[in-house]
Amino acid sequence: MRKAILFLICILFAASSFALNEDLIYDVEEVKSRLTISSTFDIDKTGAGHKVSYASVNLSFVPSDRENQDVLDVRYDPEPDSVGNEVIYKWYDSGLGEYNFLMEAELKNNVNLKKVKGKIKFPIQDLDEDYEKYTKSTENIDADDPEIIKMASEIASGQDDLYVVVFELVNWIKSNVEYSLNTLTAEVSQKSSWVLKNRYGVCDEITSLFVAMARSLGIPARYISGMAYTNWNDMNDWGPHAWTEVYFPGYGWVAFDITYGEFGYVDATHIVLKEALDSDESATHYEWRGRNIDLDASELDIKVELLDKKGHYGNVVDADVDILKDNVGFGSYNLVEVEVKNLKDYYVAEEFALAKVDEIKVIGDERKQVLLKPYEKKKLHWIIKLDGDFDPGFIYTFPIKAYTPRNNSGEAEFSSSVKDKFYDRDEIDDALDLISEEEKKTYSREVDLSCVLDSGEDYYMEEEITVLCAVTNKGNVLMDDLNVCVSDDCQKIDLGISQEKALTFTKKPEEVGNRELAVTAKNKDISKAAYLKYKVLDEPLIKIDELEHPHNVEYGQEFSVSFIIDKLSFSNPKDIVVSVSHNGIPQEWMIDELNNSEEFVVNLNADMLGGGENDLNVKIVYEDERNNRYSVDEDFVIEVIATKFFDKVKLWMNDVEFFFRRVFSKIFK
Repeated sequence: MRKAILFLICILFAASSFALNEDLIYDVEEVKSRLTISSTFDIDKTGAGHKVSYASVNLSFVPSDRENQDVLDVRYDPEPDSVGNEVIYKWYDSGLGEYNFLMEAELKNNVNLKKVKGKIKFPIQDLDEDYEKYTKSTENIDADDPEIIKMASEIASGQDDLYVVVFELVNWIKSNVEYSLNTLTAEVSQKSSWVLKNRYGVCDEITSLFVAMARSLGIPARYISGMAYTNWNDMNDWGPHAWTEVYFPGYGWVAFDITYGEFGYVDATHIVLKEALDSDESATHYEWRGRNIDLDASELDIKVELLDKKGHYGNVVDADVDILKDNVGFGSYNLVEVEVKNLKDYYVAEEFALAKVDEIKVIGDERKQVLLKPYEKKKLHWIIKLDGDFDPGFIYTFPIKAYTPRNNSGEAEFSSSVKDKFYDRDEIDDALDLISEEEKKTYSREVDLSCVLDSGEDYYMEEEITVLCAVTNKGNVLMDDLNVCVSDDCQKIDLGISQEKALTFTKKPEEVGNRELAVTAKNKDISKAAYLKYKVLDEPLIKIDELEHPHNVEYGQEFSVSFIIDKLSFSNPKDIVVSVSHNGIPQEWMIDELNNSEEFVVNLNADMLGGGENDLNVKIVYEDERNNRYSVDEDFVIEVIATKFFDKVKLWMNDVEFFFRRVFSKIFK
């Protein structure tokens, strides 16, 4: 009798949620590990007169030497009958009871990377017959399904570069097929056509779909299963996993792991245990012979222990992060741009994600894939939104980091306050459209658009803004009908080779606050944009608010006067002098600039005052950006009471002193 155990893989995965962590081992060059595979089975009698002639286990999950994997040592218990692509254990003339088998191996794994340096024509022509079997349909990988053929053909349509086609298949699956644990309840792995129809699956099913779509296009692909390190759900351990290897003529088998976001390579934690044509091939196969007996097998128990790691694979791409708007109002949208440059002389495909705070929401896909030819540059864009409960009294700074599973990264930041300009979704979409149009119209690179504001960056509502622009043709063709616009004010020009034209635009400020002008230059071949930041100022305004003080105090008593210096304008008051005067004698404090409202507390002593009612005054003098002076003040009264004779005398002497001070101040004024 025969019995097959289907080993369901990919319960755990890592890189669909890869974390930014310098201690991870995804970017190391070499990993040494100890792999242990073990299981048990029971032989039980089913009736009288039972007999056991023999039992055998064929274990097809066997680590072998590969280009990036070395088997350093291996131990078996019991000794197997034979070792090859399978390890076969046999027991002869055995009895009833429990049987165990184990294989333990020490392995060294390196990053599995094939450096494809040149374009390989697609469709593949004159494929070696040894690889023909990897283009055929199988039970689970039903590459002959009409819907799979149709979808794969649509994705590959018009492409003549094999690497681009394979990457587009990966990218489509990553974007359109959801990793879901729902199908774990099924007895067997679902077919590729089922995954395409339902658009979800676990990683063995997602891998099967990728293999099927590749094969439908005549691209050889094989199903790889084994173990890989996972940080999913903070497990930080190895788990069973599946990925794909695609044959590239002239280079060999190239690894692609969709769930880990590793395209064209897999990291050194990937331990290969089986190469297969189909995902339903069993990891273990049992046979037994006898009379009135049955065999009950347990699932394989596979464990991996990290022994050593060393080396760093190094950066393969350079990521330069830029955020479109440096300052935005609360609740605004913004745009993150990551310019990625391939540092290598071979094709590189990477998946980028954003590390950010919870108050930043990503609109659309949080992860983006990019394929770069040798030394190529490309740009990725994310639309983000500020979504949080922000205190209007603070300015917030938000760092953003773009990173890959190999920790290639770049970072930038932007700030937000209540006084900054609010950008809605339409404004950011328009900006992204301009960027995309510029990238598509490649001749845009031959135009230099340089603009400045003639009077700096600060304006008042009644003032006119003058924009000075210079447009230069750096290319070798005439630029005709070039429409240069500042907002809706446009001028049309023709620009000869190596020519430069100066343009002047005027505009009235429309609203107080941090503002921005978009300058564009467009025709049928060109789309160029520049942005000018400026401030529209109002008259600085301060109010003395929440003035608190005691109405009467005893001589010698310490007391305080508190108030809010309430900033009511967008503009910041500058060179501020705060004074608290009693009986014409001021105490002064200086503030360079007031960005937000501030509480002010002055500690005084009643022995500084006169007897009875004392007139006190709070006065604030300040200036604007152009040294115009403003002031605001508020009077209040505090009565000083003295019950002791000598305290009354001291108060009388204070009154005399204050009298003469006022007299002399008038004489010498």
